[in-house]
Amino acid sequence: MKKQLIAAIRAGAAIALCAAASAHAQTIYRCGNSYGQEACAQAKLIEPVAAPSAAEVAAARDEVQRESQMADELHAARKKDEAPPEPEAPTEDVRLLTEIRDLLAERR
Repeated sequence: MKKQLIAAIRAGAAIALCAAASAHAQTIYRCGNSYGQEACAQAKLIEPVAAPSAAEVAAARDEVQRESQMADELHAARKKDEAPPEPEAPTEDVRLLTEIRDLLAERR
């Protein structure tokens, strides 16, 4: 459940990053573990990614909605499974003994 929610958030973030990166279309270089607009000696050019189409954005939103609903359903099912069982109704003889005990307690 938690993994699905995280995956949905990552998918949304990836789409947003792709849209932002292609909107500005700047030259980006990777130098080791860092990124920047200036090249270093071992720089690798990072190609810009095209912005997702409206249909891709809508599909991603639908997928996030489905996964969120599934996470809610799984959470509710888990809570139901973890709920303590209902106590059993007392048998007739236990009910009678309890009633007798209560009556005797009232007399004292």
